[in-house]
Amino acid sequence: MFSKVRLCLPFIILEIFVICVQSYNFPESPFFSRYDGLDYSPDSFSNQHKRTRRSTSKTNILLPINAFGKIFQLVLSPDYDVVHPNAKLIVGGREWTGGLPAVSDHVVRGYVDGFTHSVVFGSVIDGVFRGTVSLNKSNLLHSASESYDTYFIEPSGYYFNKDFPFHSVIYNSLDVKIPTVGQSRMRRAVQEMDLKFCGLSYPNIVQEMSKTNIEDREKHGNTVFRSSSSFVKSPFSRNRGSYFMELQSPFVRSFKLPHLVNNNSLSYKDGGPNTRVCNLYLQSDTYLWDHVIHKRHIQGNRELAVKEITSIFTQHVQAAQLIYQDAIFRDHSGRLEFRGVSFRVDRVLINVTEHDCRNRLWKPKYLQDQDNSYISPNALPRETISDHLFLHQPSNTDHSGFSGAYTDENPFCAPNIDVTNYLNLHSYNKYDDFCLAYIFTYRDFSGGTIGLAWVAEVGGAGGVCEKHRKILEGDQNVYKSLNTGIVTLLNYGSKVATKVSQLTFAHELGHNFGAKHDNFHENESYGCLPSIDDVRGNYIMFASAISGDKENNNKFSNCSLDSIAKLLDRVLRGENNCFLTSDGPFCGNQLTEEGEECDCGFTRANCHDKCCHPRDSASPCKLVNSVFIDHAQRTVSFMHMHLCLF
Repeated sequence: MFSKVRLCLPFIILEIFVICVQSYNFPESPFFSRYDGLDYSPDSFSNQHKRTRRSTSKTNILLPINAFGKIFQLVLSPDYDVVHPNAKLIVGGREWTGGLPAVSDHVVRGYVDGFTHSVVFGSVIDGVFRGTVSLNKSNLLHSASESYDTYFIEPSGYYFNKDFPFHSVIYNSLDVKIPTVGQSRMRRAVQEMDLKFCGLSYPNIVQEMSKTNIEDREKHGNTVFRSSSSFVKSPFSRNRGSYFMELQSPFVRSFKLPHLVNNNSLSYKDGGPNTRVCNLYLQSDTYLWDHVIHKRHIQGNRELAVKEITSIFTQHVQAAQLIYQDAIFRDHSGRLEFRGVSFRVDRVLINVTEHDCRNRLWKPKYLQDQDNSYISPNALPRETISDHLFLHQPSNTDHSGFSGAYTDENPFCAPNIDVTNYLNLHSYNKYDDFCLAYIFTYRDFSGGTIGLAWVAEVGGAGGVCEKHRKILEGDQNVYKSLNTGIVTLLNYGSKVATKVSQLTFAHELGHNFGAKHDNFHENESYGCLPSIDDVRGNYIMFASAISGDKENNNKFSNCSLDSIAKLLDRVLRGENNCFLTSDGPFCGNQLTEEGEECDCGFTRANCHDKCCHPRDSASPCKLVNSVFIDHAQRTVSFMHMHLCLF
């Protein structure tokens, strides 16, 4: 008989350096009731990061954090799943050399050493980490057996104009302040639990977006959220011809749902989120550019500003990944079940004020000799035009060739655009090669709205995979894309807390995937709208603001899961299915693929390999540290015995 033996693998450390946080008299912040400053050496951390990026073997970046009297060791590694390796980056009307990967190699993901269920994600720019640190992933997804905190780390330049001896601030999600200066309306709304951060919480916006024409109603057999004719009165409106060019994406591959087993069962082998990759087109307007470029830690550096904005994008996508990849979308009947959805950034357009907000006196060729068949704004992204109006420059430092991202007046330069018209402006453009297209801004929309998106309807239109097509606005035919949404990072004069903006992005994506507000289901018996006394809080799709620190805040209600499952079923079996398959492995399908050390399943419940961490752990599809392995077979076998040491 053979007894279990305790064997341990050494944990290889690239370089350890000590982070000291000296005793400073921190200035009071209007944003946090409590925070700490981080002043570790960016050079030391940057050297680790560079070596890890160049290394052909898997090595981790180690970042000890000393804050609030505690020391946390972050174990980070590059996150290659968020950005496509051939993703394009357009800045100020010019294609960036090397594309998006040239400025997004800072994206990392990891965990906190010693905290089994922890999760960390964010970016490393010039040796400084910014991102989310949750000591228990359950805080972000499920009910936690122990109460651990979630922290956010950001450059101090976002909050302080003066130089301080710390480059970053770290704060607990529970310590975020509600703005107090001249914001009595906001304070009162929050106290009444009625801060309507989503534009679809307002009846007037819903009514305006719900207008549709008879042709579309008859075609789809269902009411579809449509925009109203209010945009026609915009100063950007102008007659134009029906000239549009298909975006030629180099990475579009379709995924076809396998044939159903029988009419009463939708059972099939679900490949998980890797078979449902929603590719994204992300854009920032000039208001967000102005906000970032003038921050103290950026100091007008264009390349740093580009990296910072791409970091904002990737952090929001990483946060959404955490929610959507681990969700099991199941309808009420139990016949439909989809394990997760993934997101990937395939294209980014960054509008730059000095290049994009200049009046142009010339008319592009494609606007001449029009047939006036419909009205749309007088601007399209320059990259969509076929007559070589888009300029390709060889260098990122010579800015003389910049002429703006749009062929005519940039539609996002106007100072006063209400949230509905802002979404309309975004939706007039063509995004057929993308699952969804979002624009991020730094505008203060009325009513506290920080997000708005088109709601997908089963049997209707709108949402994921929707194509650019003609609809009726008022008495005019226009072409619009309804696979769009917007998020602003400014609310009542203050920067939106990172956790709130991340949840807002996830919330608006939920609309694109067919989920309505939970309030819509208040008379149903599925428990989708918790009582006001429920300590677990409201779900993601609640109509009003959620704090992000309650158990339900990062989860979908049963009603949302039902709606999304039905929408996924319709899209995956339809002709317009745009979901892609990932080239990389998927942790959780019980197949050990390239890049994985093991794969025992989605959750601990279906993981029967004690040597392997399941997907819902801090080290998904990684071997436990105390295992001696046969590198060819990944297991310890002796006379057919599987040995793991605990």
